Amino acid sequence: SSTTDAITESLAKHLGKDQSFERGLKALQEEDYENAFKLLSERAEEGYAPAQLLVARLYLSGKGVTKNLEKALLWYNKAANQQMPDAQIDLGII
Repeated sequence: SSTTDAITESLAKHLGKDQSFERGLKALQEEDYENAFKLLSERAEEGYAPAQLLVARLYLSGKGVTKNLEKALLWYNKAANQQMPDAQIDLGII
């Protein structure tokens, strides 16, 4: 049915996004920071708070991307505004 097709398509999109985040995490673990930044940025732009936090940390550290405090703060704030505790803590420290 068309309802089933719509649900399947929605699920596939969601799982694809999760795979993108998982690949970004794996790249981080492997210290492939440029690839991690690329993958995590995609999810961060879509509003996924854990990805926003990690993008902020990459901007702050300059790993995989040019160090940029202003952009780091932007992403920390986006994640913190979604009640991401680690982002709130990091903001308090910076």
